[in-house]
Amino acid sequence: MLFSQTFFYLLMGLGTAVGLPALWLFTRAKWPAMVERNRNASTRRLLVSLLVGLPVVAAVLLLAKVLSTGGKPVFQIANVLLLGGTLLWSLAGLAGLATHVGEILWPQFKTGDEAWRATWKGGLVVVGCLLIPFIGWFFLLLMMPVLGAGIQVRSWFGRRQAHLPQPVAAPPLPSALVPGPPSLPQA
Repeated sequence: MLFSQTFFYLLMGLGTAVGLPALWLFTRAKWPAMVERNRNASTRRLLVSLLVGLPVVAAVLLLAKVLSTGGKPVFQIANVLLLGGTLLWSLAGLAGLATHVGEILWPQFKTGDEAWRATWKGGLVVVGCLLIPFIGWFFLLLMMPVLGAGIQVRSWFGRRQAHLPQPVAAPPLPSALVPGPPSLPQA
């Protein structure tokens, strides 16, 4: 194997290791209610989520196969948009799993202003599992979009209420530091 091929695979692995937690943090920042519903769906029966995600991914792959038979560029663009959008949607569903793992391992980040750290640290743990030779590379990496799609579908049909943690209020300032109306000089 050439050095350029080895370097290519190294950069692909680094891109995955950095990009997935960043995607999960972006998802948590933009759609916190969805991440909370996904976290609730990923707290119970992950095997059910995996089995629910299988027909979803199979249907998308079948539709992509049908679109790829058309030789026109419009079908190829639609195919890329379909596969890319489905991959992003299903990987965004794993933000709930990353948050759940982070909350279990670091319970101090469950609520408050630093609740995003649970997603970040849990995401690093999930990505660390992908670095296991052969099992992580060929089994877990292929299983992640299926599991994420299953979590997304289960969160749609689950309870619709997401209990978002409220931010912690800032402590009150001492009265000497609170600005008030200017006082008149004493005569």
